[in-house]
Amino acid sequence: MKLLIEMTPEHYDEYLKMICSDWPQVYSILKSGIVIRKEIEDSERRMIQILCEEDKAYVLLRGAAAFSLAAANDIRKSLDLAREL
Repeated sequence: MKLLIEMTPEHYDEYLKMICSDWPQVYSILKSGIVIRKEIEDSERRMIQILCEEDKAYVLLRGAAAFSLAAANDIRKSLDLAREL
């Protein structure tokens, strides 16, 4: 099942910087993200969206748990939303 991971640019950048190219699979998933503009609380905000298979989302989550707890929380929220559907 494909799911959409959404994270703030700050969390995305922090995770990407920490992961660098040491974890090529995680790096390639992160680099597939796109920047969107989203209305949040009456203001427009940039967000990063990554469309991937559920198993790839868990790969991202494992890496984020080691390198960026803020990114891990964003990924976990996306996984929780997908489970609710």
